[in-house]
Amino acid sequence: MKKNILWFILGGLIFGTIGVSATYVYTAKDISFLPSDENWNVSNASEAISSLKEDLNTVNNNVSEYKNNIAQTLTDNGITTNSNDSFETIDNNIDDGINNYKSQINTCNSNYATLNSNYSTLNTNFTNYKKGVTTALKNKGVNVTESSTLAQVQTGINGISKGTLKRVKVGSWSSGYNESNTATINCTSIPNYKNLTANNFALELTGGYGGADTQDHVGHKSLTVGKSYNASTGVLTLTNLGDYWSKGSAGYGYKTNGVVYAYYVE
Repeated sequence: MKKNILWFILGGLIFGTIGVSATYVYTAKDISFLPSDENWNVSNASEAISSLKEDLNTVNNNVSEYKNNIAQTLTDNGITTNSNDSFETIDNNIDDGINNYKSQINTCNSNYATLNSNYSTLNTNFTNYKKGVTTALKNKGVNVTESSTLAQVQTGINGISKGTLKRVKVGSWSSGYNESNTATINCTSIPNYKNLTANNFALELTGGYGGADTQDHVGHKSLTVGKSYNASTGVLTLTNLGDYWSKGSAGYGYKTNGVVYAYYVE
């Protein structure tokens, strides 16, 4: 009977005085003595109860600190959590955080794919731009390639801006009628001759003759001189510098002579 009364008293003191969230059951044996012990007295029981209360406070503090640490760790990782949240709420918060993280990853993957596509387009445009610039500079007599560095290209451009237009006589011609009516002129003495085109050359007519083989006939024919340039060999070719044709019993013809000038920037 005395043991049962002690259990009741201990239970009322422990759970009535200390607010804990879990249920703990203590017996007289847990307090390290039984009422039947010869050393049992009220003072010993009170001391045992005080020790139990301190242990419970330590447990509560440890649980509270643990919950605070868990809540802070989750919050620091983007999952807003309060230390007073239930385990069910924390579990739901973690699921929401994982789903949000997955959504961010999907967004990043989509953005990466878009950036990668834009980079590919930009790279293609840049390659085409380099080709265009290289071609334009080469047409201006600048010795650059698509693999030239930016410094080399800038040097070439600066050379254009400081260049001087040159006019140089590269040769002359004197044709017959329908024989010897073409001429070839070597232009390799010109700097960067490989970058020139037929448009860099101008013909100056210095003389010519046309007529018929009898005084009783008059004829006419237009004159169109041909001009072509081989940049690899540096040779300019002129055609149709003279001609001869007959009509009935009469013959007609013309022949020319002149000089060739090259225009380029140096």
